[in-house]
Amino acid sequence: MMTADPASSGTVRVSLENGLIRHRYVGDQTAETVQTSTAETEQIVAELQAKHEPVLIMSDFSQIGGQTQAARNEMKHTLSTRYFDRIAAFGVAPSLRVVGQLMLNITGKTNQVRIFETEAEAEAWLREFAPPNQE
Repeated sequence: MMTADPASSGTVRVSLENGLIRHRYVGDQTAETVQTSTAETEQIVAELQAKHEPVLIMSDFSQIGGQTQAARNEMKHTLSTRYFDRIAAFGVAPSLRVVGQLMLNITGKTNQVRIFETEAEAEAWLREFAPPNQE
């Protein structure tokens, strides 16, 4: 089993591309990498909300390494307390998929967050979102 060395923890690259907030998880994740990505994401969310645009997040897990328990706890907290319309994840390893599904069940976000096999499937589901009360 590979253990995460805190000094060589990974990153979460956060960007806004074509109306989607993109998270690219690279390497081993810690509570700190999750907290940093949450802060970066919140800035983009505020910009989107100011323009009355949906908050749609595409999470790429294809290059993720290990995760500390603290990273998982921080992600659960983020899912429970932060605003978003939808999150679509892809590239999720089978072992992480089990943990992810359990986290979604615990947070009650199973309708807002889905795990897909491919990036194309994930993006198609995000693009289906229509804000309520849209004229």
